Amino acid sequence: MVILVLVTRFAQLGWQGFHHDESIHSFYAWKIANEGPGTYKYNPVYHGPFLYHWGALFFTGLKKTFLHDTDASARAPYATIGVWLALGFLLLGKRLGWGTCLLVGGLLTLSPVVTYFSRFARDDVYMAGWLVGQIVFGSLYLWTGKVRHLTLVAIFLALAYCTKENSYVNTFVPCSFLVGWGLWRAVRDPRGTFREIFVEYLPLTRLLVLVACFSVFVFSYVAIDARVSPETGLLAGIRNILTHSTAIHEKTDASVFQTENGYFSRAGREGARSLYCALAVAIPFLLLVIVESVGLRERLRDRGECSLPRLLSLAVLALLFYALLTHRLVSLAEWTRAQRPGAFLGPMTLRILMDALLLSAASLLFVLPDLLARGASTASAEGGFHRRSLWASWKEHLWGLWGLVLQVSLAAFLFLLLFSSLGTNLPKGPVDGFYDYLSYWFKHQTGDYRIWGTWWYYIPRLLLFETLSLFLILVLGLLFLHEWFRNRRAQSDPPPSSPIASSSPAEAALHGPLWKPIPAPLLCFSVYLTVSMIAIYAVLNEKVPWLCTYQSFSLALLAGLLAGHWLATHPSSPGPVVGRILELFDPTGDSPRARFEWWRKAVPRAALSISILLLVLHVAVQHLRQVFLHPDNPGELLVYTATTDEFAARIRKIRRLQAEAGNKLRIAVEGKAEWPCAWYFRNYDTAWKKIDPSRDIQIMDDTAGNRQKLTGGSDKVWDLDPCHLRGWWIWHGVPKALPGELRFWPNVKAFLLNKPNDHRLTFPEATRPKPEDYPVGFAGQIRRYVFFRDLWYPTGGENIVVAIKTARDVPEDEKASTLSGADRPARPLPALSSLGRLGSGPGELREPRGLAATSDGGLAVADSKNGRVQVFSASGEVRLEFGKGVLSAEFSGCSDVALAPDGSFYVTDTWNHAVRRFNAEGAPMEAVAAWTRADGQRDSMYGPRGVAVSPDGNVYVTDTGKGRVCVFDPELRALFEWGRAGKGRGEFQEPVGIAIARDGNIFVADTGNGRIQRFSSRGAFEAQWRVLQPEPHEVVGMEPNLEILPDGRLVAGYSLSGVIWVIDTEKSTVQVHRVVNPAIPQPTGLAALADGRLWIGSRTTGQAARVRVP
Repeated sequence: MVILVLVTRFAQLGWQGFHHDESIHSFYAWKIANEGPGTYKYNPVYHGPFLYHWGALFFTGLKKTFLHDTDASARAPYATIGVWLALGFLLLGKRLGWGTCLLVGGLLTLSPVVTYFSRFARDDVYMAGWLVGQIVFGSLYLWTGKVRHLTLVAIFLALAYCTKENSYVNTFVPCSFLVGWGLWRAVRDPRGTFREIFVEYLPLTRLLVLVACFSVFVFSYVAIDARVSPETGLLAGIRNILTHSTAIHEKTDASVFQTENGYFSRAGREGARSLYCALAVAIPFLLLVIVESVGLRERLRDRGECSLPRLLSLAVLALLFYALLTHRLVSLAEWTRAQRPGAFLGPMTLRILMDALLLSAASLLFVLPDLLARGASTASAEGGFHRRSLWASWKEHLWGLWGLVLQVSLAAFLFLLLFSSLGTNLPKGPVDGFYDYLSYWFKHQTGDYRIWGTWWYYIPRLLLFETLSLFLILVLGLLFLHEWFRNRRAQSDPPPSSPIASSSPAEAALHGPLWKPIPAPLLCFSVYLTVSMIAIYAVLNEKVPWLCTYQSFSLALLAGLLAGHWLATHPSSPGPVVGRILELFDPTGDSPRARFEWWRKAVPRAALSISILLLVLHVAVQHLRQVFLHPDNPGELLVYTATTDEFAARIRKIRRLQAEAGNKLRIAVEGKAEWPCAWYFRNYDTAWKKIDPSRDIQIMDDTAGNRQKLTGGSDKVWDLDPCHLRGWWIWHGVPKALPGELRFWPNVKAFLLNKPNDHRLTFPEATRPKPEDYPVGFAGQIRRYVFFRDLWYPTGGENIVVAIKTARDVPEDEKASTLSGADRPARPLPALSSLGRLGSGPGELREPRGLAATSDGGLAVADSKNGRVQVFSASGEVRLEFGKGVLSAEFSGCSDVALAPDGSFYVTDTWNHAVRRFNAEGAPMEAVAAWTRADGQRDSMYGPRGVAVSPDGNVYVTDTGKGRVCVFDPELRALFEWGRAGKGRGEFQEPVGIAIARDGNIFVADTGNGRIQRFSSRGAFEAQWRVLQPEPHEVVGMEPNLEILPDGRLVAGYSLSGVIWVIDTEKSTVQVHRVVNPAIPQPTGLAALADGRLWIGSRTTGQAARVRVP
């Protein structure tokens, strides 16, 4: 078992790509180990401080070994706790039976969920490990009554608090069970239970009071302060929290919390805050005094010395002791708040140690009444006898008090040690460890939804990966219930096979140390733990695969305990397992009755055995597939936005290149890849948050703009290798992948009825499955996924590119001028005046696009969505309107307008795929919708957008859909064309804006290629400049228009970026502006006036603004 656990936890530990969260946890642990604890500051976003300091301990310990500073050593701390998680129950082998403990450990080792996250650098394996410690040592305490076991429980509780914010949830479950079990026992045996609570298990009662008060008061303070405002009031605020903090089918309305905060912390709320803090100190103090006084009374009653004076004196001593304990804790908190980074650890340790010694000495005062009563009248010999009997009578009580002092001291020490970052983060760290620790997590459950999921998110994962545990629980639970009902009908006492009974010593000894009946409280607790973990994490809003760890752990524990209890309470020689196997081959007689009995037992046993073997095989296959073969495949249900195997392969390539170059390659990282690259490149020369063409390796978000920025600023060819950084499948954002979307029962019904669920067309064409390999029915899709991992819906991912600079020079014909100043922030450009407003009436505009200046200083506007052109005077009055009923208003409508020397208008009627001419009064004249070639063949235009008129009257049109420029004479007769779809010189992708300079040169906005090209009047290529490169989904909507200013500068408007570029083509420089007062959020049309001023159209606000370009 030990070898199997070690192999499953440590084999190929560093091969899987580092998840975003893993890289953060590992990187800061490495920083602590190499640069000191001051490099880490507690932040609730990245969970508790334990995982960082524990990881740093491993890095420090492995410094002189070959494992230091590797991916495997970063995950080793987690795998180590994973070993404890699987083998911890062996400490109960003598009491539960070694067979039962091996069953529990085996199920935890076989579990794909538990094993996967035992090898994953996240804190959930720690939390599950601390839960194991609480269960193991809590059970040992209840069996033996030894306070040292309870002290270990307190340490595990403190470690849980220092690890992750859901410690409140994981602590609530065992503590609430103890309270509930005690109440149930009290109903059945009030007097006996009362004595157990206040005498036998008084140390446990003290600890429960402290944990409950701490949890309730801290949780309530933070929850109320974070989600209740003074204006709302306490009761109404709590009602809002209760009604908006859980998810069943869909996200609850979180708008109620937008202004809800500060019930205690706002200015003027000092009274409410002081009252709450006073209650938070006084109530635990009074409860502990009452518990102690009742326990002392019961102890005196057992000794027959329960006199009122004695009881009062001991109650006063209890009051003094807990007053001292409370005072020292409050004093420690105030002292910590006054500290600053520096010499803290030594004084803090000494202070806690001295307080512990003081409290331990104070606890001896409880013996004082007995000493005074007995010591005054005894001889020395008798006095020695009385001292021995006095110690015997008070030993158990004093050990309990000393244990309490030790538990509180260790918890305070661990909290201050870790949250202060070993004394370097004071006083902020410990303060945040109370408030921010909980508020961040609590807000995500009540409105600030970070990773929301429906309540049944974990059910498919449990059904797929924990099939064996679920099957054992179902079968054994039915068997136990059957026996219980059978015994009830027979009106007999429950036999040993009942889950609430114990076997006799003879039966327990029948199988030696392997199988022993499980105590009823432990069995009931495992049931309660399983139900609670499934229910609580189903109701909480945040849903991620690693939270499934707690449910899988609980299922394995319950299945192992039930199986062990069944085998122990159903003995068979030579053993409960071997004996039943031998019986299958050894019928007890040849009579028909004997053969019938043999068959009656053999068939279900054989079916059960075969089923278990098949399920073991199934879970083992899932284990191998998820943990070792495809640990970072997005199609696996435990993979959540994990770093893909393709990116991990590129990291290995970079490391190989670095090793060959002696770690001299310089790297730059931009965008989403910062994590996990911060971990991968911790030892390399790396520039962060930038695209740097001077570096040797660049990792960046895969956008056309980034590619342009990288390749346009380098003389060397870059080897661009695109891949997915993080991947997912059927994420929360794609509910339509399921026939019932996010509803549970409709999906169950769809599975049972095998309803159609065809998503084949959502796959990229290159990876689209063939019809014969793609089951349309939902049940068939589920079966093929379970057994073959055939996906019925495509995976998604974050696109990045890994670029490696080569030694090859960029060919001359691929070089383009880079504009200096393009990377500077946009400067505000105030409007001088504006015209128009949003609407469809005269002077109103809907999505104005192209603009053209009239000879008298007026402005013609392509009023696209109104399907018309409006001409305004210089003062902003409507002078002319035309095109209504002729120009299309569908989609984006007409796109551009240009004026001819004779005063006529040319308009691109984009979605009628035509160019139209109107006379100076707006009457329609010629129109052209196709290009007539020299051979007479007509080639229709597709979505023409830009139009410009040369001084000689020729009309230049960007035929956007066909990737060309068409030139017509003034009567729209075809003259010539140039261009085609492509990326080379003279080729276009989505050409839009077009402008003609005084010298006759033609400028075309090549939108999809992120450049502006200049041509001669006959279409010969001359030059190009890099400009904004839109994303693929932005190419159609960017619509960059062009205009030439009187001084020769070129202006380009980029609507989706909200800026205009003023380009000096001679100097290759650019000024970036953003229009304000009024703001032009999406500039489209441009029109220059003779005096140098510029009109700019606003697509979204229905306006045009006039500016002066500096």
